[in-house]
Amino acid sequence: MKIASASGKFDRWMWWPTACTVATLALFVFVGELPGPLNIVLVLWAIVAGPALALLLIGVTCVLALRRRPRRAASTLLAVAVPALLLIPMELMADYVHLALMLTFGIGIIGPMPPAGPPVAVYDWSTGFAGTNNRLLIHDITDAIAQPLTNGVPPAWQGNGWFGECAGKVQHLIGHYYICND
Repeated sequence: MKIASASGKFDRWMWWPTACTVATLALFVFVGELPGPLNIVLVLWAIVAGPALALLLIGVTCVLALRRRPRRAASTLLAVAVPALLLIPMELMADYVHLALMLTFGIGIIGPMPPAGPPVAVYDWSTGFAGTNNRLLIHDITDAIAQPLTNGVPPAWQGNGWFGECAGKVQHLIGHYYICND
């Protein structure tokens, strides 16, 4: 009669720790920059839970390595390493995800949506924290906001005080959408 060792039976690869940490990071990055009360909760949770979770996973990795379970140890170590590697690509995609959520579901802006008729619509994308910069999403069909302010204000921007501060200093997203960090 052959008996399998107990350590070999319990030493297998685990995918769920990495999936959970990547999903949590995606929540912090993509939803944490949206305005509203959820942002405050997510920022506080990220400050407390992020380092605590990383330390816990590193501790579990050390314990599993000492118990000679290398696959599980590597799995928990990947749960720390993969989100660290994905942080910068997710940050680069955050504005595009925010724009997609706003255009699809109407979430992620403060105040009502402007009427569809004018060639220029300005949305407030500020997070609402005191002392932070104003962040505006500008939908400009004329693309005049991307040009430096030269001879005057175009007719589409008459009466809009943000044009002088944002003209030529915007980040282009897609199509006629621009971000202005005031």
